[in-house]
Amino acid sequence: MSIPVLRLQGVTRHFGGVLALDGVDLEVEAGELYGLIGPNGAGKTTMIDIISGFQAPTSGTLELNGVDASRWPAHRLAGAGVARTFQTVRLFRNLTALENVLVGMHPHRRSDTLGQVLLLPALRRQHDGRVKEGHALLQRVGLLEQRDRLAGELAYADQRRLEIARALALRPRLLLLDEPAAGTNPTEGARLQELLMELNRGGLTMVLVEHHLRLVMSMCTRVAVLDFGKKIADGTPDVVIRQQEVVEAYLGKEAAEEMAT
Repeated sequence: MSIPVLRLQGVTRHFGGVLALDGVDLEVEAGELYGLIGPNGAGKTTMIDIISGFQAPTSGTLELNGVDASRWPAHRLAGAGVARTFQTVRLFRNLTALENVLVGMHPHRRSDTLGQVLLLPALRRQHDGRVKEGHALLQRVGLLEQRDRLAGELAYADQRRLEIARALALRPRLLLLDEPAAGTNPTEGARLQELLMELNRGGLTMVLVEHHLRLVMSMCTRVAVLDFGKKIADGTPDVVIRQQEVVEAYLGKEAAEEMAT
């Protein structure tokens, strides 16, 4: 039996008297596109924060490829191949698109300050290689022609795709996406869906938090539903969408019937 890329067991997170996550178990297998849905305040972003090391669980364990990573800080998880995007776009607005992607390569850069100052040939070749890789990533998300534009000047949907390119610069084994389609129109959402499906077909394991249910249900291999910090459902999209708890907590009967058609 293969070891899951990600396993959470009994994960709980308190914020003072508020229980944001309540004993959540979760397993994500290699190559999965795993959806995480639920109403506002259900604990989805808190879950992403814990998996990426931005927060530590109050109790419970997080395993990455079978290794206990419950207390690893964000930089260590990033170095182990966990990359993420954010619910609200977080880019270096005064850097170009290419420079934002190069920043994402930081965990793989060799630290040699003197060599960088002297522009030694070996380091120059490494820099040129990173630029070439950055161009390839921007091409992959459809932004190569925008490489020299400041991130803050890009259209909103382009900023969303740039954030994905920067996350891919980490060369992740697990990509966490926190509402990547938020604020996009149907055409932009379709382009994003095509990009994510292509990445997944290439073998990248992903956890997707998203309110666009049709997008989640059409893309994901499995879906988990959170409600008030508890996991109330976990399974294939067609099974989850019909569970009574999900209907009552999140969808409503009419929406569930519409999604099932």
